[in-house]
Amino acid sequence: MNNNENNFIDLQKECGFKFIPCENNYDFDDTNRFKKIKQNAENRSFLNAVLQQLPLLYASDIIGNAYKVKFPDGIPHTLTKLKQGGFGSLVLGKEGKIVGHASFMEMKPQAALLTAFSLLSIATSQYYLQEIKTDLNKINQKLDKILEFLYGEKKAELMSEINFVKYACDNFHSISNYDSQRIATISNLQNARIIAMKDIDFYINDLDSIINSDTYKLNDKVKQAFKSKNSLELSLQLHLLSTALEVCYSNNYEEEYISYLNKDLTLLLTQTEKKVLTSFSELRKNIDLAKDKKIINKNDVSPENKKRVNDVVERLQSGEITSLKNKLGKFFDSTLDNVEYYLSNDGNIYLESRG
Repeated sequence: MNNNENNFIDLQKECGFKFIPCENNYDFDDTNRFKKIKQNAENRSFLNAVLQQLPLLYASDIIGNAYKVKFPDGIPHTLTKLKQGGFGSLVLGKEGKIVGHASFMEMKPQAALLTAFSLLSIATSQYYLQEIKTDLNKINQKLDKILEFLYGEKKAELMSEINFVKYACDNFHSISNYDSQRIATISNLQNARIIAMKDIDFYINDLDSIINSDTYKLNDKVKQAFKSKNSLELSLQLHLLSTALEVCYSNNYEEEYISYLNKDLTLLLTQTEKKVLTSFSELRKNIDLAKDKKIINKNDVSPENKKRVNDVVERLQSGEITSLKNKLGKFFDSTLDNVEYYLSNDGNIYLESRG
C-alpha cells in the first residue's frame, strides 16, 4: 500500500465517507435501478478532474466504469468534517464560485473533496427538490389555471410568492454558488413561508364559513367550496416547497432541526387533510339531505358537482396526500441517512433507486 493510499484511507475514516472502485461494469442506462442526477458543465468538469486522480490513490489495479462513494451519516456530516479542517478557501472564491480545477494530487485532498462533495450535495438537493415539486399539482399548473380559482385579497400576494418560489427552485444550482444572492433568497423564502401559513389559516376558515353559510344556493356553495379548497392546497404547497428550499439554501442539516421540520410539516399536512375532509363530508351530507327532503330541484346541484364532492371525500378517506408525505419524508431522510452514489468515469452521478 502506497503513502497516497494510506493518507486517503485515513481521511475517509476521519471525515466519514468511503470511495470504492467498482469491479463490475454497471448499466447506468437502466432507469429502473439508477436515477441520474442533473449537473451543470462546471460541476461535471470538476468531478471529472477528481475522478481522474482517484486511481493514483490506490495500489489496486481494479478499475471499473465507476466509483461508489458512501456517506454512512449523510453527506452533510462529511462536509461538516471537511469544513472544520479549514480547507475550503483553496478551491472556492469569495462568492462561493469555483475558481479553478487544480490537480487533486497537487492540492490538499480535503480541499478537493470539500468542493467535490459540496457540488454533489447541491446537485442532489436539486434532484430531491424537483421530486417534491412534481407532486405539487397546484403550483405546477399554468398561470391561467391558477387564476381560475384564486380570489379576493390573497390573489396577488399568493401569485407573487409562488412565482418567486418556483424561480428559486428552478435556479437552485446557480444561485447556491453565490453567497450574497443565496442569503437574499433565504430571506425571501422565509417570508414566503410566513405568508403561506397565514393563507392556510385564512382558507381553512373560509372553507368552513362557506360550508356553514345560508347565503349560497347549494350548487353555488359547491363551486365556491372548490375554489377555497384549491386555494388552500396552493397555500399549503407553497409552504412545503419554500421550507424545503430554505433547508437546501441554508445548508442547515442539524438533526434536531430536520426532525422538527419533518414532524411539523407532516402534522400540517395531516391536520389540513382532516379539516378539508370534515368540510366536504358536511357538504356531501347537505346535498344528500336536500335530495331526501326534496327541498331543492334536482337540477340545483349538477351531477358533475355531486361527483366532484364524492370524489374528494373518497380520495381523502383513502389518504390522498400519502404520496406527498412519503416524498417529503424521503427528502428529509436524504439529508441525514446513509446514502450511496455512483460516480461514472464520464463524470455523471447516479443514485440507486430504493423503490
